Amino acid sequence: MGHYAAFQAAPEYSNSGTMDEYFGFFSYIGTNAGTITHNYNNYVANPTGAGSVTNNYGLYVAAQTKGTNNYAVHLNNSEASGRYNLYVNGTAYNYLNGRLGVGTSSPATMLDVVGTGQFSGELRLNSTGSQIRFGGQGTGVQTGIFQGTNSSNLYIADYATGTKGIRIDAASGEVHISNTTDAGDYKLQVSGNIYGSAQAVFADALQAKSAVFTGNFNDVPICWFDQNNTTSDRSFGVLIDAGTTSGDYALRIRNAATSSDMFHVRGNGNVGVGLAAPLNKFTVSTASDETVSLTDVSGYASLAYRHRTTNAYRDGLIDGGNVYINSESNGEVRINTKTDAGDYKLQVSGNAYVTGTTVLAATSGNVGVGTASPSASAELDVTSTTGGFLPPRMTTTQRDAISSPAAGLVIYNTTTSKLQVYTTAWTDLH
Repeated sequence: MGHYAAFQAAPEYSNSGTMDEYFGFFSYIGTNAGTITHNYNNYVANPTGAGSVTNNYGLYVAAQTKGTNNYAVHLNNSEASGRYNLYVNGTAYNYLNGRLGVGTSSPATMLDVVGTGQFSGELRLNSTGSQIRFGGQGTGVQTGIFQGTNSSNLYIADYATGTKGIRIDAASGEVHISNTTDAGDYKLQVSGNIYGSAQAVFADALQAKSAVFTGNFNDVPICWFDQNNTTSDRSFGVLIDAGTTSGDYALRIRNAATSSDMFHVRGNGNVGVGLAAPLNKFTVSTASDETVSLTDVSGYASLAYRHRTTNAYRDGLIDGGNVYINSESNGEVRINTKTDAGDYKLQVSGNAYVTGTTVLAATSGNVGVGTASPSASAELDVTSTTGGFLPPRMTTTQRDAISSPAAGLVIYNTTTSKLQVYTTAWTDLH
């Protein structure tokens, strides 16, 4: 038997006019009084009897193609508490072969949600390559989440181009941003610039090929390394693996306003302050008057380097503000004075005290005491109107203890109260 219908309705409309509504089957139940617990306009019971059924349909709707708009089932309940367009209370599987649209009558994918959606349970991508797409329909920018060939990988990508922007590896806990090649065991791998408007804290090591921090941080450190090592292992606050040539930067600090170089550490180990290419292990360059200053806890300079300005010094060493070494052209040393008294290799303001067994003076030239212009005929010119020349004073015993006295040696003998000179023997001068 090919077909059997317990109830069949097949009305046909043949009028040439237009009918607003046409029902093949219409059911209406009125309730004038009393209370109905369960009101079924249509109730389909499970077949009974000893026979078998291959496919048992409680409700079967054949393909609808006749109309301009065809609805297999059209549910028209308006939203209100206790109202449901479709209420499925059974625990059996629900199978949908076509596209399901929520908030749209033209779903573009198997599940297309237009509007705000919420999942209070689990949403599972059950096969490799499964996708969830976010964004409008058409040719606009769309973002997708899909599962990679490795079941533990989850990608967020541009759906139109397939560009993988973010990869999350659930197995290792790694996050890759714009990075297609795994650089190693790093929880965050970023290819490109990173911008942050708030504080970022790393509980473990941070390794980057390039990092840029910008903004006004108002006394908050732009980059703060707190390495409190309580073990016997080595502790590194900052570890930079730089190139080995003079063209490589291990560390570079610039003025934000002028981009001028402030501090450099090059790959060859040279350090520069105020210049980009230090030629020596430590090089300082600036146009200001005082360029290098080492101070004690009270702020007094113990070492300084000075640059030439008007009536100043090109090179200088200042020890407590007392010693100046000028190596510009004449190699002068000034002690306790900044004023240049002339072409003198040593200029001292105040008392001078020399200790040692030998004092070596120049082999030629004149020495003046109390005069800036010693006589050309005198190797030693002592000039004074308030004091005299005082030779060494000693007893006869002390005099005779002088080994091999030179001819012309002069002393004052306190034993005889005589001024004496040595020729071949000691002779009184008066």
